[in-house]
Amino acid sequence: MKSTSSGSAFQTYGTDATVYSTGAKLAPGATVFFTAGGTAAAGHPTGDTQAEALSTMAGLKDSLAKAGFSLTDVVFVRAYLAPNKAGVIDYAAWNAAWNTVFNNPGNPHKPARTTVGIPTLGGEAIRLKSNTSAPPAPRTG
Repeated sequence: MKSTSSGSAFQTYGTDATVYSTGAKLAPGATVFFTAGGTAAAGHPTGDTQAEALSTMAGLKDSLAKAGFSLTDVVFVRAYLAPNKAGVIDYAAWNAAWNTVFNNPGNPHKPARTTVGIPTLGGEAIRLKSNTSAPPAPRTG
């Protein structure tokens, strides 16, 4: 299993064959930030999994920034996918959106991830929750 360094706050594990890491280990003393379930921005059209996922991840990026974090600090993402307009849970569209935000030349970071298909989500096609980490505070004295 390949190990990649993601700064001093955590380390991810996995292979190049997946679009996400299969695991992550936090450094002792690392600060952890949890986000609640985010969905696409208000007024965003629903039913298009990729568009909703990109909108949802833009919201995640904004939430992280307000707390002093960035997308490269994300350790784990839990995604809940509901059927799109065609009644299908579109994992390919979710992976395409994921690869726009993570696992690309501009941001090669690959957080660990779980994706769960569910029958309904109140009108949205996707809801995200994340765990984010920052390096441990320097020790004094």
